[in-house]
Amino acid sequence: MNSSKNTVSIEGFDYLVLLIGGMLDEFFVRFKHTLPSDRATGNKAMVSEQLFCTRFAGDLIKFTCNSVVALALYVLLKPVNKIISLIEAFNKLVHRVICAINLINRLFDLLLT
Repeated sequence: MNSSKNTVSIEGFDYLVLLIGGMLDEFFVRFKHTLPSDRATGNKAMVSEQLFCTRFAGDLIKFTCNSVVALALYVLLKPVNKIISLIEAFNKLVHRVICAINLINRLFDLLLT
């Protein structure tokens, strides 16, 4: 029972970090960083490299927390149905890998401009 409470605490904390981080990223970083044309966005990334790095670091933190949430959900739901909880955790982790590859593409944008 104590293990289950710890898992729920970890998952709740990670969801809170995801919620706050996502809102801060969307309203304060991404909104200031995106412009109508891709070329202008690239130029702005060069000018505000600190903002770009903040966005990159925030995304890395969100990806890490989301991976922990996937594993915590697997541990919590394993007694109910092991196969379905494993499929859910696998899907979340594959989604995080795809998003991380997209994050690397954004890093190349900064290096190429």
